[in-house]
Amino acid sequence: MFVLGPASLGDPWKEIELQNLELPTGLAIGPDGQLYGMTLEGGPSQVCSFGCGTVFDLKPPPAPGGPWTRNVLY
Repeated sequence: MFVLGPASLGDPWKEIELQNLELPTGLAIGPDGQLYGMTLEGGPSQVCSFGCGTVFDLKPPPAPGGPWTRNVLY
């Protein structure tokens, strides 16, 4: 997951990685500003060879440019 934007006003745009996710399927923005989504792989399940997927949220940083925090909900 990434965002495109300049580092500061007037700079060229660049890709900034927020999180490296295992095959994300989509995102929703919550009323709290967090992003919610699911992945097709990952998670602790031994039933699927690469995990059966996760449900997660991403919390924005307290200050612009900081790292986002991923929390696996399920």
